[in-house]
Amino acid sequence: MKFGDAITVTTGTNSRLAVYLWRYDGCEPSIIFEERVVRLDLDAIVTPWRCARCRNTRVSWAVRIRPRCGTCHPLSTKEQEFITTYATGAVRHLADKLDDPAGKAAMYQLLDEAISSGDMLALARLSLETLACSHILKHGRGDLL
Repeated sequence: MKFGDAITVTTGTNSRLAVYLWRYDGCEPSIIFEERVVRLDLDAIVTPWRCARCRNTRVSWAVRIRPRCGTCHPLSTKEQEFITTYATGAVRHLADKLDDPAGKAAMYQLLDEAISSGDMLALARLSLETLACSHILKHGRGDLL
């Protein structure tokens, strides 16, 4: 699985849609689940997801936006505005922590490219990646949560 893949998380008799984010060495995977970034339970079973209605695997998601089929339930204008604002804030926060001017410029270039493309999933991905980088810089470790 790779970053942003739609997955079904099954615990006991309960199955829910989630989005795979990352897995650090020796750690349980982190996912977007019920609008938050969480770690999976040890007994969770993870399988690839497909929409039962349209059979598509494209999913709409972001921090504080619940995962759902991107074809059947696209992001609303309000959600798109939220993602843009959130990603901009996350990039600014990380750029403020960087001492390297080239690194700062690269972060802002990634943000500009994602905004100009109109790709909300690229913005959602960028916001999570910058949050993870901020955490690593702050704590000096690779575990997000």
